[in-house]
Amino acid sequence: RRITINLAPANLPKYGTHLDLAMAISLLKASGQIKTNFAKNHYALGELSLMGQFKFSPQCFNLILGALQQNSLNKFIFPYSLSIKMTDVSVSAILLKNLACLKNINYQKHSSKRNDEQIFSKDIDLDIFSDIIGQYSARRALQISLAGHHHLLLVGPPGCGKSLIADKLKLLPNLLDKQESWQSKRLFHMTNYETEINSAGIPVRCPHHSASIKGILGGGRPIMPGEVSLSHRGYLILDELPEFKRNVLESLRQIMQNYKVHLSHGFEKSIFPAVSTVLATMNPCPCGYYNSSISGAICRCTPQQIHNYQSRISGPLLDRFGMSISLQLDDNFHLRKECPFNLKEYWESILKARKLQINRYEKNYNSNTTFSTYFNGQISEQDFQKFSGILPGKFKKLSSLKISNRKHSQLLRIAQTIADLEESHVTQEHFDEAIYLQQFVQFSYHSERKR
Repeated sequence: RRITINLAPANLPKYGTHLDLAMAISLLKASGQIKTNFAKNHYALGELSLMGQFKFSPQCFNLILGALQQNSLNKFIFPYSLSIKMTDVSVSAILLKNLACLKNINYQKHSSKRNDEQIFSKDIDLDIFSDIIGQYSARRALQISLAGHHHLLLVGPPGCGKSLIADKLKLLPNLLDKQESWQSKRLFHMTNYETEINSAGIPVRCPHHSASIKGILGGGRPIMPGEVSLSHRGYLILDELPEFKRNVLESLRQIMQNYKVHLSHGFEKSIFPAVSTVLATMNPCPCGYYNSSISGAICRCTPQQIHNYQSRISGPLLDRFGMSISLQLDDNFHLRKECPFNLKEYWESILKARKLQINRYEKNYNSNTTFSTYFNGQISEQDFQKFSGILPGKFKKLSSLKISNRKHSQLLRIAQTIADLEESHVTQEHFDEAIYLQQFVQFSYHSERKR
């Protein structure tokens, strides 16, 4: 006979194979083939094959973590194959392999094999920066960015180490707690990228410069998160920044400040989190050798070519970067052994600074809330002034230095992060260092030509 199943609310469009298991259990209960009291008050999630086998559906993981984060009902029924993927999640669940398990009440229970100390280890490999020669300003800027989540731009000629320093983010230990890690996993499972999840490290995405605006921000039907959301609570690396499409770069401006992505497609509307930090790299000109100290490397770009290349990065976008470092080639190879880099102290100061900020912004700190921000580079201006006690105009700057209100706020935030790294109060020296980290000047060719 014909059977009609109504999934309330009826006006909400539904998609996904994860609904199969719930419908199968409902039909078997209604027809009296299984006990009516079986698995009362459980969420049933899973895909059903034509042979009666229950299979893992990508939406299952996302829905389970969503329910756990909202402290909702935490009893589930899902396929046995999903249990293997959820060994790091502590949840009460009945595991089913096929429809016959329902009739015979033959099932197993999910067991968590979680080891928080191993998964969320903060130990770091002391040789991470061993292949980088010099570039102490860039390393310092990266330390400040990691501690306070400030956007960072690295500018320099080819081969100076911009991309190499950015890639080091992929080797750093995980800085996220359990709830933040689940947020990242949910977004990956929505896009079927669960094989790319790295629980041992920071969420880092490095899209190619040919990526479309839909790939970076998200979209499609159904609406899926893009790269900026997949880097949630981590880093979005934009290598060769001027090579990205102009509409992609301009669309990032609002996200770099509000940390949310609003997407609409017909009747569908979604808001995805993007509490991520942008680390971008670029050359100073098309050939890459303008104002370079590399022997024999002569910039052959015309003034118009340099202007056109640098103007791909608009002023409003450049203003979003808290730090912009100009790198030069460092050929002092002997310094690698003579001046060893103390990475242990470097990393420990980052962890201490992050803990100080979480304590300072305790009112905002809620790792269960996907959109919450609680670091110097991400907190709202009102909360930053309220909890840090630093008001605009507190520190002196050169009268010739003309900066926007946003840039002045960034300098104060960076100065606060530098003070947190040293576990001290903010001083004029910290503010001066924040100014020093604004090394790249847009349209530098024309500024120098006028001078």
